[in-house]
Amino acid sequence: MQPGCPGINSPLLVTAGRDDVDDLARHIQREIGTLAAHAAGHAGRPTIGRLTVSIGAAVHPGDGKTLDALMLAADVLLLAAKNAGRDRVCVSRQAPDIESLAS
Repeated sequence: MQPGCPGINSPLLVTAGRDDVDDLARHIQREIGTLAAHAAGHAGRPTIGRLTVSIGAAVHPGDGKTLDALMLAADVLLLAAKNAGRDRVCVSRQAPDIESLAS
């Protein structure tokens, strides 16, 4: 896993001074849930389903003191959210074992 390199499925959002990251992540999840996926290339573009998102959110300094450590923590939490099923949010404010993975 390469910290600091979000892929197309893993956009990065950085906030400062946000006390409740869980609320922000769930707000993003709800907003994405209001969108519908449409079939490309079809006349009238029929709806094929509701969009979902899995989110892993890391918080400084509990999940890491450096950007690399925070990115790794967020990646680990995103993987945990995806493994838990569709449309999940995993937020950790204290994950000392994650910090050791960045070393």
